[in-house]
Amino acid sequence: MPQPSDSLVGALQNGQLEYRMDQFDLAALPQKIIENVQGMTQTHNIVLEKVLPAQVYGDRDRIGQVLINMLTNAIKCSQDAGQVIARMAICGGNSRVSVRDSGIGISETCGENLF
Repeated sequence: MPQPSDSLVGALQNGQLEYRMDQFDLAALPQKIIENVQGMTQTHNIVLEKVLPAQVYGDRDRIGQVLINMLTNAIKCSQDAGQVIARMAICGGNSRVSVRDSGIGISETCGENLF
């Protein structure tokens, strides 16, 4: 599974990463990424639910990388399950992409260290 380089992690932590902001259809992004990630696993079926057209302004590549990370983490953390579900929704004028797996989950004590 792809991992970020140390220089990328350092740039993110220091706020030195440049963003390429543009308007794009967020609905097309999960479909393409899921096809690519699906090709990397033979043990899981990735299902995309509720795709809605959504024009957003942001860095398409960075948002795509976050989705790749979410999907690959879901696959790694749910080794005994065969399905990972990605969903797209519009919530209060904002677009939301989520990933659900059947792994053991994250304990409450570790949850505060995420993101």
